[in-house]
This record gives sequence, C-alpha cells and structure tokens, in this order.
Amino acid sequence: MDAEAGLAEPETAGELSGPQPAAALTVAEDIRGFLRRVGQATIKEIIAHVGNSRPWIGPRNVGPELSRLIAYGDIVRERTGLYRPAAREQECDAG
Repeated sequence: MDAEAGLAEPETAGELSGPQPAAALTVAEDIRGFLRRVGQATIKEIIAHVGNSRPWIGPRNVGPELSRLIAYGDIVRERTGLYRPAAREQECDAG
C-alpha cells in the first residue's frame, strides 16, 4: 500500500503545483488588481477577465463580488455597468 501512496503523491503534487497565478488570489483580489491596471472597466470586461484567469468561475459569481467590493469601499460604480478602483486604492498605488 505504501508503494501506491508513493505513486499518488507526485501526481497530486504536480496537479497542485501547476502554473495558475490567479488561483492564489481570491476573485475579489483579482478584480481589484484588474481595475487598478486598467483604471475602469465594464462588467462585461470584468467578467471576461475573471473568466480568462479563472475558467471555473461563472459570470453569476462576479456580480456578488462586485457588490461586496463596493460595500467595502474598494471599488466605485461610476454608472450602471462601469466600475473603477476607489480613490484610496489609486492613492496606494501612487505612493
């Protein structure tokens, strides 16, 4: 049985160590970082970004994350469907 366990460990380790930089970030962190890079984005652009970096996350998961980020003061809804980082997020990057 030890031999079988020894074979399973490298496979599992290989799966976990695969190159997935976005996987280390939460969806909220990914959205914040994206908005800091681009300045402002539509919800469609944000959904496309999240979908590209995290194909397992569906569009329905983005809306609640945006709402939470707005409630926490991390991002601002300029108008319906258009988002940007909050002023404090932009100031932190500049300083």
